[in-house]
Amino acid sequence: MNKINTPNPTFNGSFYMIRTDGSQPHKHTISDFKLTGKPVVANNSTTFNGTSSVTMKEGPVKTFQLA
Repeated sequence: MNKINTPNPTFNGSFYMIRTDGSQPHKHTISDFKLTGKPVVANNSTTFNGTSSVTMKEGPVKTFQLA
């Protein structure tokens, strides 16, 4: 996450997934994060709510809700 202490932080990331039986490894990418509201700081953590785009098998899904 970049620009964390600004009104418009940015977040781009990737994560790998695999089925519980060890098959079908694949990767998803998160981009275009848009913050909704203000970050919530509690219990030594910070929660950012907003929307983002996530890559899926069929193509990107826009306005995916992140929290």
